[in-house]
Amino acid sequence: MTVLRNILAELVGLIIDDWLFALLALLLVGLFALPGVRRSVPLSGPLLFGGLALLTLIFVARKARS
Repeated sequence: MTVLRNILAELVGLIIDDWLFALLALLLVGLFALPGVRRSVPLSGPLLFGGLALLTLIFVARKARS
């Protein structure tokens, strides 16, 4: 059973390298997908793009340091 779990973990690890990055990106997209946020913020598209770009830059810089 542990062999199958390890194989599955490796396969998922090939797709998602950093779990925290994936979780934060999904939370950010989920936040901007809420109907109230979309209507109340007129620049929600550029803000979402900027947030994802900033998140990516932070995690790339973090990965480069290690």
